[in-house]
Amino acid sequence: MSFCGYFLTALIILKQHFSAAEYTVPPAPTLTQTDSRDSSVELLCQAPEGYGGLVFKLFKIQELIDKVEHSNEQQAARFILKGEDIEKEISYCCQYDLSMISQYMTPEMKELPVPTLSLSRHKGAVLECVGSPSYPQGFFYLFRVGVPSPEETHQASLTQHSARFPIPTRYEHDAQYQCQYSVSLGKSNAYSKMSSAVTIPCITGYHNCTPTSTGSTDLALIGGSVSGGVLFLMVVAILGFAVHKHFKNMLERKRQRDQLWQHVSFRDYTVDLTLQHVDIESEGSGRTLRGRPSFSDPIYENVMATFKNPSLC
Repeated sequence: MSFCGYFLTALIILKQHFSAAEYTVPPAPTLTQTDSRDSSVELLCQAPEGYGGLVFKLFKIQELIDKVEHSNEQQAARFILKGEDIEKEISYCCQYDLSMISQYMTPEMKELPVPTLSLSRHKGAVLECVGSPSYPQGFFYLFRVGVPSPEETHQASLTQHSARFPIPTRYEHDAQYQCQYSVSLGKSNAYSKMSSAVTIPCITGYHNCTPTSTGSTDLALIGGSVSGGVLFLMVVAILGFAVHKHFKNMLERKRQRDQLWQHVSFRDYTVDLTLQHVDIESEGSGRTLRGRPSFSDPIYENVMATFKNPSLC
Protein backbone atom coordinates (compact mmCIF):
# COMPACT_ATOMS: atom_id res chain seq x y z
CA MET A 1 0.00 0.00 0.00
CA SER A 2 1.33 3.40 -0.93
CA PHE A 3 1.94 6.21 1.53
CA CYS A 4 -1.23 7.94 0.41
CA GLY A 5 -3.23 4.84 1.21
CA TYR A 6 -1.88 4.70 4.76
CA PHE A 7 -2.51 8.40 5.22
CA LEU A 8 -6.15 8.14 4.11
CA THR A 9 -6.73 5.15 6.39
CA ALA A 10 -5.32 7.04 9.34
CA LEU A 11 -7.55 10.02 8.62
CA ILE A 12 -10.67 7.83 8.52
CA ILE A 13 -9.80 6.19 11.86
CA LEU A 14 -9.15 9.51 13.54
CA LYS A 15 -12.40 10.96 12.20
CA GLN A 16 -14.42 8.03 13.55
CA HIS A 17 -12.70 8.37 16.94
CA PHE A 18 -13.43 12.05 17.33
CA SER A 19 -17.00 11.62 16.06
CA ALA A 20 -17.67 9.02 18.75
CA ALA A 21 -16.21 11.25 21.43
CA GLU A 22 -18.43 14.20 20.56
CA TYR A 23 -21.66 14.68 22.64
CA THR A 24 -24.44 16.98 21.60
CA VAL A 25 -26.10 18.70 24.60
CA PRO A 26 -29.92 18.72 24.24
CA PRO A 27 -31.37 22.17 23.65
CA ALA A 28 -32.78 24.19 26.52
CA PRO A 29 -36.45 23.84 27.53
CA THR A 30 -38.86 26.72 28.10
CA LEU A 31 -40.28 27.62 31.51
CA THR A 32 -43.65 29.40 31.57
CA GLN A 33 -46.34 30.18 34.10
CA THR A 34 -49.65 28.48 33.29
CA ASP A 35 -51.91 29.04 36.32
CA SER A 36 -52.25 31.29 39.34
CA ARG A 37 -54.79 30.40 42.05
CA ASP A 38 -55.24 30.23 45.81
CA SER A 39 -51.83 31.78 46.59
CA SER A 40 -50.05 29.34 44.27
CA VAL A 41 -48.68 29.34 40.74
CA GLU A 42 -48.14 26.54 38.25
CA LEU A 43 -45.00 26.46 36.09
CA LEU A 44 -44.58 24.36 32.94
CA CYS A 45 -41.12 23.15 31.87
CA GLN A 46 -41.34 21.98 28.24
CA ALA A 47 -38.63 20.49 26.04
CA PRO A 48 -38.39 21.50 22.34
CA GLU A 49 -40.22 19.48 19.72
CA GLY A 50 -38.53 16.12 19.18
CA TYR A 51 -36.83 16.08 22.60
CA GLY A 52 -37.81 14.73 25.97
CA GLY A 53 -36.48 13.48 29.25
CA LEU A 54 -37.06 11.30 32.28
CA VAL A 55 -36.09 13.82 34.95
CA PHE A 56 -37.17 17.48 35.02
CA LYS A 57 -35.66 19.87 37.59
CA LEU A 58 -36.72 23.29 38.80
CA PHE A 59 -34.14 25.76 40.13
CA LYS A 60 -34.56 28.95 42.14
CA ILE A 61 -31.60 30.91 40.77
CA GLN A 62 -29.07 28.06 41.11
CA GLU A 63 -30.71 26.09 43.92
CA LEU A 64 -32.61 22.90 43.09
CA ILE A 65 -36.05 23.17 44.75
CA ASP A 66 -38.16 20.54 42.98
CA LYS A 67 -37.86 17.51 40.72
CA VAL A 68 -40.30 15.45 38.65
CA GLU A 69 -39.40 11.93 37.52
CA HIS A 70 -41.23 10.10 34.73
CA SER A 71 -41.25 6.36 34.15
CA ASN A 72 -40.80 6.95 30.42
CA GLU A 73 -39.55 9.87 28.37
CA GLN A 74 -41.86 12.88 28.46
CA GLN A 75 -41.73 16.27 26.78
CA ALA A 76 -42.90 18.37 29.77
CA ALA A 77 -43.43 18.53 33.54
CA ARG A 78 -45.45 20.82 35.80
CA PHE A 79 -44.31 22.41 39.07
CA ILE A 80 -46.47 24.05 41.76
CA LEU A 81 -45.12 26.90 43.87
CA LYS A 82 -47.03 27.66 47.08
CA GLY A 83 -46.75 30.10 49.93
CA GLU A 84 -43.12 30.65 50.93
CA ASP A 85 -41.82 29.19 47.65
CA ILE A 86 -43.20 32.24 45.82
CA GLU A 87 -40.82 35.10 46.39
CA LYS A 88 -41.13 38.44 44.66
CA GLU A 89 -38.49 39.29 42.08
CA ILE A 90 -36.89 35.84 42.36
CA SER A 91 -36.04 34.10 39.07
CA TYR A 92 -36.58 30.43 38.28
CA CYS A 93 -35.26 28.11 35.54
CA CYS A 94 -35.60 24.43 34.63
CA GLN A 95 -33.75 21.57 32.97
CA TYR A 96 -34.56 18.09 31.63
CA ASP A 97 -31.98 15.32 32.01
CA LEU A 98 -28.62 16.89 31.05
CA SER A 99 -30.01 19.54 28.77
CA MET A 100 -29.10 23.17 28.72
CA ILE A 101 -30.72 25.43 31.31
CA SER A 102 -33.86 27.32 30.33
CA GLN A 103 -34.11 31.07 30.44
CA TYR A 104 -34.93 32.57 33.82
CA MET A 105 -38.42 33.82 34.53
CA THR A 106 -40.18 35.47 37.48
CA PRO A 107 -43.65 34.11 38.40
CA GLU A 108 -46.45 36.57 39.08
CA MET A 109 -49.30 36.21 41.52
CA LYS A 110 -52.37 37.10 39.47
CA GLU A 111 -55.32 36.76 41.80
CA LEU A 112 -58.70 37.89 40.55
CA PRO A 113 -61.29 39.65 42.73
CA VAL A 114 -63.52 37.31 44.74
CA PRO A 115 -66.88 36.61 43.01
CA THR A 116 -70.31 36.66 44.63
CA LEU A 117 -72.79 33.78 44.54
CA SER A 118 -76.50 34.33 45.11
CA LEU A 119 -79.84 32.62 44.60
CA SER A 120 -81.62 34.41 41.75
CA ARG A 121 -85.25 34.15 40.61
CA HIS A 122 -84.43 35.18 37.04
CA LYS A 123 -86.60 32.92 34.84
CA GLY A 124 -86.86 30.38 37.61
CA ALA A 125 -84.56 29.61 40.51
CA VAL A 126 -80.87 29.70 39.55
CA LEU A 127 -77.51 30.26 41.20
CA GLU A 128 -75.77 33.33 39.78
CA CYS A 129 -72.00 33.80 40.06
CA VAL A 130 -70.80 37.33 39.37
CA GLY A 131 -67.11 38.14 38.77
CA SER A 132 -65.22 41.36 38.19
CA PRO A 133 -66.37 43.57 35.28
CA SER A 134 -62.69 43.99 34.39
CA TYR A 135 -62.44 40.36 33.34
CA PRO A 136 -65.23 39.42 30.89
CA GLN A 137 -65.61 36.10 29.08
CA GLY A 138 -64.23 34.13 31.96
CA PHE A 139 -64.84 30.53 32.93
CA PHE A 140 -67.15 30.08 35.93
CA TYR A 141 -67.17 26.98 38.14
CA LEU A 142 -69.80 25.84 40.65
CA PHE A 143 -68.55 23.78 43.60
CA ARG A 144 -70.37 22.01 46.37
CA VAL A 145 -68.71 22.79 49.69
CA GLY A 146 -66.28 20.01 50.59
CA VAL A 147 -66.03 18.62 47.02
CA PRO A 148 -62.77 19.52 45.20
CA SER A 149 -64.03 19.16 41.63
CA PRO A 150 -66.66 21.50 40.13
CA GLU A 151 -70.18 20.24 39.46
CA GLU A 152 -70.84 22.74 36.65
CA THR A 153 -68.68 24.88 34.34
CA HIS A 154 -69.88 27.77 32.17
CA GLN A 155 -68.06 30.33 30.04
CA ALA A 156 -69.43 33.85 29.99
CA SER A 157 -70.04 35.64 26.73
CA LEU A 158 -67.64 38.21 25.31
CA THR A 159 -69.31 41.08 27.20
CA GLN A 160 -70.49 39.25 30.31
CA HIS A 161 -68.71 38.73 33.63
CA SER A 162 -71.23 36.38 35.25
CA ALA A 163 -72.80 32.97 34.77
CA ARG A 164 -76.03 31.30 35.90
CA PHE A 165 -76.25 27.71 37.05
CA PRO A 166 -79.46 25.69 37.36
CA ILE A 167 -80.37 24.51 40.83
CA PRO A 168 -78.75 21.07 41.34
CA THR A 169 -81.37 18.39 42.05
CA ARG A 170 -79.13 15.47 43.05
CA TYR A 171 -78.94 16.36 46.71
CA GLU A 172 -81.03 17.21 49.76
CA HIS A 173 -81.95 20.82 50.36
CA ASP A 174 -79.84 23.00 52.68
CA ALA A 175 -76.68 22.01 50.76
CA GLN A 176 -73.99 24.70 50.48
CA TYR A 177 -72.35 25.89 47.24
CA GLN A 178 -69.49 28.17 46.20
CA CYS A 179 -68.28 29.50 42.87
CA GLN A 180 -64.99 30.54 41.27
CA TYR A 181 -63.93 32.01 37.92
CA SER A 182 -60.77 32.16 35.82
CA VAL A 183 -59.54 34.21 32.86
CA SER A 184 -56.66 33.87 30.44
CA LEU A 185 -53.91 36.44 30.98
CA GLY A 186 -51.30 36.05 28.29
CA LYS A 187 -49.89 32.53 28.39
CA SER A 188 -51.31 31.72 31.81
CA ASN A 189 -54.66 31.48 33.54
CA ALA A 190 -55.55 33.45 36.64
CA TYR A 191 -58.08 32.13 39.16
CA SER A 192 -60.13 33.89 41.79
CA LYS A 193 -60.66 32.68 45.32
CA MET A 194 -63.85 30.88 46.24
CA SER A 195 -66.97 32.93 46.90
CA SER A 196 -68.81 32.86 50.19
CA ALA A 197 -70.94 29.75 50.67
CA VAL A 198 -74.64 29.93 49.84
CA THR A 199 -77.19 27.56 51.39
CA ILE A 200 -79.85 26.40 48.97
CA PRO A 201 -83.25 26.30 50.75
CA CYS A 202 -86.16 24.01 50.03
CA ILE A 203 -87.54 25.08 46.64
CA THR A 204 -90.86 23.92 45.21
CA GLY A 205 -90.37 21.84 42.09
CA TYR A 206 -86.94 20.65 43.15
CA HIS A 207 -87.54 19.11 46.58
CA ASN A 208 -90.38 17.67 48.63
CA CYS A 209 -91.36 20.82 50.51
CA THR A 210 -94.16 21.67 52.92
CA PRO A 211 -95.95 25.00 52.27
CA THR A 212 -94.38 26.60 55.33
CA SER A 213 -90.85 25.67 54.27
CA THR A 214 -91.08 26.80 50.65
CA GLY A 215 -88.57 29.43 49.62
CA SER A 216 -87.05 30.06 53.04
CA THR A 217 -86.99 28.61 56.52
CA ASP A 218 -90.06 29.53 58.58
CA LEU A 219 -88.46 30.99 61.70
CA ALA A 220 -91.84 31.47 63.39
CA LEU A 221 -92.57 27.75 63.07
CA ILE A 222 -89.22 26.87 64.56
CA GLY A 223 -89.73 29.34 67.41
CA GLY A 224 -93.20 27.94 68.13
CA SER A 225 -91.89 24.40 68.18
CA VAL A 226 -89.10 25.31 70.57
CA SER A 227 -91.51 27.21 72.87
CA GLY A 228 -93.93 24.29 72.90
CA GLY A 229 -91.14 21.91 73.79
CA VAL A 230 -89.96 24.12 76.65
CA LEU A 231 -93.52 24.49 78.00
CA PHE A 232 -94.05 20.74 77.88
CA LEU A 233 -90.86 20.14 79.84
CA MET A 234 -91.92 22.71 82.45
CA VAL A 235 -95.32 21.02 82.90
CA VAL A 236 -93.68 17.61 83.25
CA ALA A 237 -91.24 19.01 85.83
CA ILE A 238 -94.04 20.62 87.89
CA LEU A 239 -96.14 17.44 87.84
CA GLY A 240 -93.15 15.38 88.82
CA PHE A 241 -92.39 17.69 91.74
CA ALA A 242 -96.03 17.59 92.94
CA VAL A 243 -96.22 13.79 92.77
CA HIS A 244 -92.92 13.51 94.59
CA LYS A 245 -94.07 15.84 97.37
CA HIS A 246 -97.42 13.98 97.70
CA PHE A 247 -95.72 10.61 98.11
CA LYS A 248 -93.24 12.14 100.54
CA ASN A 249 -96.08 13.49 102.73
CA MET A 250 -97.88 10.12 102.61
CA LEU A 251 -94.74 8.35 103.76
CA GLU A 252 -94.24 10.87 106.56
CA ARG A 253 -97.82 10.42 107.85
CA LYS A 254 -97.48 6.63 107.72
CA ARG A 255 -94.23 6.84 109.65
CA GLN A 256 -95.89 8.99 112.34
CA ARG A 257 -98.83 6.54 112.66
CA ASP A 258 -96.46 3.63 113.00
CA GLN A 259 -94.51 5.41 115.75
CA LEU A 260 -97.77 6.25 117.58
CA TRP A 261 -99.06 2.68 117.54
CA GLN A 262 -95.69 1.40 118.63
CA HIS A 263 -95.68 3.81 121.54
CA VAL A 264 -99.25 2.86 122.56
CA SER A 265 -98.64 -0.87 122.40
CA PHE A 266 -95.70 -0.69 124.82
CA ARG A 267 -97.21 1.76 127.28
CA ASP A 268 -98.14 0.80 130.97
CA TYR A 269 -101.77 1.63 131.60
CA THR A 270 -102.61 2.72 135.20
CA VAL A 271 -105.97 2.90 136.95
CA ASP A 272 -106.69 5.11 139.95
CA LEU A 273 -108.64 2.91 142.38
CA THR A 274 -108.83 5.54 145.12
CA LEU A 275 -112.17 5.39 146.99
CA GLN A 276 -113.61 8.58 148.30
CA HIS A 277 -115.44 8.66 151.71
CA VAL A 278 -118.99 9.82 151.48
CA ASP A 279 -120.42 12.15 154.06
CA ILE A 280 -123.32 10.34 155.81
CA GLU A 281 -125.73 12.37 157.79
CA SER A 282 -127.56 10.37 160.51
CA GLU A 283 -131.06 11.52 160.96
CA GLY A 284 -131.56 9.60 164.15
CA SER A 285 -128.60 10.82 166.08
CA GLY A 286 -128.53 14.21 164.50
CA ARG A 287 -124.80 13.76 163.75
CA THR A 288 -123.04 14.19 160.59
CA LEU A 289 -120.26 11.79 159.82
CA ARG A 290 -117.64 13.56 157.95
CA GLY A 291 -114.42 12.05 157.22
CA ARG A 292 -111.40 12.31 155.02
CA PRO A 293 -109.64 9.48 153.41
CA SER A 294 -106.71 8.18 155.39
CA PHE A 295 -103.78 6.82 153.58
CA SER A 296 -103.10 4.57 156.50
CA ASP A 297 -106.20 2.55 155.72
CA PRO A 298 -105.62 -0.70 153.90
CA ILE A 299 -107.75 0.31 150.99
CA TYR A 300 -105.48 3.17 150.16
CA GLU A 301 -102.43 1.08 150.04
CA ASN A 302 -101.08 0.34 146.59
CA VAL A 303 -103.12 3.03 144.96
CA MET A 304 -101.34 2.65 141.59
CA ALA A 305 -101.80 -0.72 140.07
CA THR A 306 -100.69 -2.13 136.74
CA PHE A 307 -102.25 -4.75 134.61
CA LYS A 308 -98.88 -6.14 133.93
CA ASN A 309 -98.16 -6.61 137.65
CA PRO A 310 -101.37 -7.95 139.23
CA SER A 311 -99.53 -8.96 142.41
CA LEU A 312 -99.48 -5.34 143.41
CA CYS A 313 -103.30 -5.07 143.53
